Amino acid sequence: GLEAQLRQYQREGFEWLMRLCTWGAGGILADDMGLGKTLESIATINKADAFPCLVICPNVVKINWQREWHKFTDKKAMVLTDSVRDSWPFFWQTGMNQVFIVNYESLRKYFVRRITKAEKWTLKDVEFHNTIKLFKSVIIDESHKVKSTATQQTKFCKGIASGKEYIILLTGTPVVNKPKDLVAQLGIMDRMIDMGCLLYTSPSPRD
Repeated sequence: GLEAQLRQYQREGFEWLMRLCTWGAGGILADDMGLGKTLESIATINKADAFPCLVICPNVVKINWQREWHKFTDKKAMVLTDSVRDSWPFFWQTGMNQVFIVNYESLRKYFVRRITKAEKWTLKDVEFHNTIKLFKSVIIDESHKVKSTATQQTKFCKGIASGKEYIILLTGTPVVNKPKDLVAQLGIMDRMIDMGCLLYTSPSPRD
């Protein structure tokens, strides 16, 4: 059902993502800019029929994401705006749209009911709208923007992606400054355990 011919390296990326999703694991696709990360992720979600899909991306590329979905698939993508702030689930339930696109800065507006603490709040203090449970897949574009565990955007992304069958992160620069830039991105996919990061206990002085 994909209206595009994948190049060999794109097919390899697509097959890698499909294997990860089959295992119930998320992945970071870190091809260089311009090599087709968008197409590979669209191909994966389309093949898996993992809808509805939420695309989280920078504001400037929302329309591009919408165009790409319409260009390469028969799925209808909607950019979330104030006019559908509360009614967007209706478009999925009636079969009108299968993909929903939102920028990082608007995650709180559309998906957070309230935050129970005024200061120094954590993800545990965030109460999300039940509508986030509708999504079967989440694509996070330019995921290096959520490289810090301290930011609101990272916490919201982690909460929204939690429990989803398919979680795909896209970035040409997964490590911007230091290796710890990967920590938040791996956490969003719940993949820290694969890096030996489940628990670290310093050696006892007696050892």
